[in-house]
Amino acid sequence: MPLYITSLGNPKPVIDAARTYGATVLCDVTNLVHAQKAADMGCDGFIAVSSGAGGHAGPYPMHVLVPMLQRAFPDKMVIAAGGIATGQQMASAMVLGAAGVSIGTRFIASTEATVSNEYKNAIVDYGMEDIVLTERISGTPCNIINTPVAQKMGYKQNWFERYLSKNPVPASISRCSYRCGV
Repeated sequence: MPLYITSLGNPKPVIDAARTYGATVLCDVTNLVHAQKAADMGCDGFIAVSSGAGGHAGPYPMHVLVPMLQRAFPDKMVIAAGGIATGQQMASAMVLGAAGVSIGTRFIASTEATVSNEYKNAIVDYGMEDIVLTERISGTPCNIINTPVAQKMGYKQNWFERYLSKNPVPASISRCSYRCGV
């Protein structure tokens, strides 16, 4: 059965298209507000993106977010994500009642990943103490490696950047400016 995962945006078009042929749609969520919106649109479940996630991350630890979602949405599948890299951490998610886990960062260093060798090496060489939280990339909290580029970019948006990231058309332009190095 096809499976789709949505993140950072309106999942409705994906959910509607998936319904036409029985695909499953899981939505990345970081809190109950986002989960309720996704549930109202008809998602099948959630990827509970916790504070330990690489890239975009939520404010809650996995041990808080997974049970919170299960209590609020007992009819929805909950998959744990964020800070899961070992069998122990996978088992911990299952003990919480997660139906599974979603692991991303761990696989960046794999042979199959189509990223630069520099990125693969960074994933292996840097540790937890090298990770910082920034909102500069998209306006949404994001865990990144604290490289010289990250330090130069900074971690907090100024008032103008916050304004741009909250409005749809300027938001896409401001996100491009960070990614494109403008």
